[in-house]
Amino acid sequence: MEHERWWTDSDGEFWVRLRNYCSSSKSVCVDIPYWFDAGPKSVPGGSTIDWNYGQKSWSRPGVGIYYC
Repeated sequence: MEHERWWTDSDGEFWVRLRNYCSSSKSVCVDIPYWFDAGPKSVPGGSTIDWNYGQKSWSRPGVGIYYC
């Protein structure tokens, strides 16, 4: 499981692309410094998803992911 890309869209929403290399589903959270962490988010085995985990008006950008 890893993150591939972080970005903020034109509406101010925070996104991360997650890729699960395992064959089983995994749950992850986004580490957001000095804020409540986002998640958990389940990612099916062998898939890649884009996750909108927050917005500028009420959150902060994430810096990493961890299993939760």
